Amino acid sequence: MIEDAPRAREGGAPTSGVSINSRHCVLSIGPELNDLLGGELAKRMRVVRDSTGGGSVVFLYAIIAFIGVISVINLLLILGVVRRLREQNEPASVAHSSDDPALLSPGSMVGDFAAVDLDRRHVSREQLADRTLVGFFAVGCASCQESLPHFVAAARAHDDDRDQVLAVIVGGSDGAGAQPFVQPLSPVARVVYQEVDGPLPEAFSVRAFPSFFVLDSSGRVRASTSNVETLPATAPA
Repeated sequence: MIEDAPRAREGGAPTSGVSINSRHCVLSIGPELNDLLGGELAKRMRVVRDSTGGGSVVFLYAIIAFIGVISVINLLLILGVVRRLREQNEPASVAHSSDDPALLSPGSMVGDFAAVDLDRRHVSREQLADRTLVGFFAVGCASCQESLPHFVAAARAHDDDRDQVLAVIVGGSDGAGAQPFVQPLSPVARVVYQEVDGPLPEAFSVRAFPSFFVLDSSGRVRASTSNVETLPATAPA
């Protein structure tokens, strides 16, 4: 057996050494070396932990922020699609009060227009009689459907003259979806199909449906409103 025994230093503290026999080799570490190695190891472990831990937190925050941005963009796209579908299915169906700037105010002159009604008769501003009642309805407009019976009642009571009542159905030039309006309106009014940018909506500057007017023989507006029940059919000049 060969043995290099650790020697005692002053103060009784053993130094590092190696003990070797035929069976085993023993490494004996002194307190100074133990403290040195232990402190260095702890320091390196702390550096690794801080670097990996801090990076993980930053990476996690980046993922959360990215998901938040994607969610906001997705929400904005959905809202845009919903608004576009609502505009297509129910064009400008929001009702407006009689003093709404979207409607021609009393005293305004209607623009020139020319159209053909369902009876294939021409209609223009020059052909309008005094106290002509005009109503604009849009296909797919819920408010227009609600106002329809009241407009029919007003038309029947309007001097009992069908030629003095003009009903304009917007968005039904091909007849699709317009029949719920045509059937009740035809007996009491001259019915005209128009597109949103047709000559009649443009002449009356109609941007909301339903819209109702009473005109004089020169084409000047006597009264205008989105609620036909408040429209004086024989509004004074």
